Amino acid sequence: ATIALALASGLASAQLATIYGSGTVIGNGNAGFGGEIGNGSLMIETLADGTVNLTLNLGPDFTADQAGIYIDSIAGGVNDTIGLTDSADPGRGILTGGAGVSDLGFASGFDADFGITFDAAFSGLCGLTPADPNNLDFIAAVGTDGARDGNDAFWTARFNLSQIGLSAGDSFDFFLTYGNSSNFRSGEFIGAAPDQNTYANGANIGNAFFQLGDNDFVRVNTIPAPAAAALLGLGGLAAARRRR
Repeated sequence: ATIALALASGLASAQLATIYGSGTVIGNGNAGFGGEIGNGSLMIETLADGTVNLTLNLGPDFTADQAGIYIDSIAGGVNDTIGLTDSADPGRGILTGGAGVSDLGFASGFDADFGITFDAAFSGLCGLTPADPNNLDFIAAVGTDGARDGNDAFWTARFNLSQIGLSAGDSFDFFLTYGNSSNFRSGEFIGAAPDQNTYANGANIGNAFFQLGDNDFVRVNTIPAPAAAALLGLGGLAAARRRR
């Protein structure tokens, strides 16, 4: 089912949302870069084989900048980007805050393990806890729509839960940020709604450190694998018999 989040209504306070299986998360309404992310959305579809399909629906005035998705899926991870410096390409730069892009502090309890880059040329999945903070752990290319253009209505990516340390039926948390190769982070987010008073009228963050609110992420409960679902069904039947 598609969910309509309070994020879309321009509320000043952050809201935690939960996706069950599949859903769409609306941008936070900010338009410092023209609204391409703040007025866009991210559709997430999870399948029983562990596949996760992502569709980034772009708002108006897209200028082929960089979006980055942070994922908290396993124990450990980082609670901010301060120690990460990889800026080998603009996509990595937006994830790490490298090359002068604003560093981010994450919500309490959100410790990012992986990141996905989205730009006009590429989508890649990286580990965010590398032995060398100047070199993110590249895992796989995850773009599925070939050559992209800044005028495209949407971009897509696909990964498997096994690539982020999970199995079908597990859950993970995420949010999406946005910036450009000129070392500037936008105030446009998907899955996070920072206090709009921090940057009046949804203005950009720039290259200063920014602390996200404690509920600034979305939880995704993925679809269980068929065998697991069957076992759950049997367990429920057994429980019903015991209650009788």
